[in-house]
Amino acid sequence: AKQYVQTTQTPTTLLPEENPADIQPLFAYDLTTVGLKGRWRPFYDEYSWRSRFLLSSGYEYRGMARPNSVYTEPGGTANELFTTTNLFNLRASVEWNRTLNSFVRYRLGFYDDPLYGIAKNGTTNTLRPTQSHLIELGTTWSPTDALILSGILGIDNSWNKSDVADFQNDSYPIVLTAWYSPTQRWSVSGGLAFFRNWIDQNITLGSLSDPATSRWSYGGRSDVVNIGTTYAWSERLTLSGGF
Repeated sequence: AKQYVQTTQTPTTLLPEENPADIQPLFAYDLTTVGLKGRWRPFYDEYSWRSRFLLSSGYEYRGMARPNSVYTEPGGTANELFTTTNLFNLRASVEWNRTLNSFVRYRLGFYDDPLYGIAKNGTTNTLRPTQSHLIELGTTWSPTDALILSGILGIDNSWNKSDVADFQNDSYPIVLTAWYSPTQRWSVSGGLAFFRNWIDQNITLGSLSDPATSRWSYGGRSDVVNIGTTYAWSERLTLSGGF
């Protein structure tokens, strides 16, 4: 279990044209996390590759309190004092031999009262889901002690169909990494990540008296590249760099 607390403070000095009555108290955060994990080897006593088959699971609870998060807009009042998250994980992995291992992982998430926004026309919306499903397939190959290659393919589906919002988000992350050590002192690492998502969401435009809601379909794309290197100059000095 762990807890993270972030407090805020209203400015003590204002500009001459500022009215203290118009200052909205700032959000504060109080996050509490509690989790449980377990592992099981169902074929541990066998003399085959099945003895290296591992099942693991976990549960995590997150409670996010936000003092000062009740505010009023012309279109209504938003109450975002507390959000709860329940995450369930199930992972199966196997070490096929000394150089190759693979895994499949499933994560289920439930999110109660996620953060949202309220517009001046009285409508609410958010991109925070109330439920999510993530499936990941991964493998690591290490043909020698000096080379490690790994890859992960994910399928992430989430949605929010509540009084606050109506959307569905489909994402397909791909992550590839490599590590190579040409000498005992020097190593090089790199990674590629490709993120794509497609969203179908109800968007409301117009005035408070004449709002118009329509279904929007849009997407996003993000590609990430990183390279790093480490050199052990001596037993006391290690140099590293990257971008």
